Amino acid sequence: MNDTKRHGNEKTTRKRINKRAIVSITLLVTFIMMFVSAFVAHTTESFSVRHDWLHIHGYSGLTFTVATIIHIILNWRSIKRYLGMKR
Repeated sequence: MNDTKRHGNEKTTRKRINKRAIVSITLLVTFIMMFVSAFVAHTTESFSVRHDWLHIHGYSGLTFTVATIIHIILNWRSIKRYLGMKR
């Protein structure tokens, strides 16, 4: 997506940030982090290491939850169409 603006006689083009792509990548990364952190936390024997990985797991889960809510908000129109809901 490009925005085109005119400044005097010059035409400038700049790209807009794709919010959906950022949210989708965030969901993917945090999902992987939750999976890895859960695996490491449950297979390690050291209490301090387990404690650290559980913190990572908790923060990843929180980030995943927030990103999921944002994802639903950004895609609500598509979700409604997919489910056959009326406006």
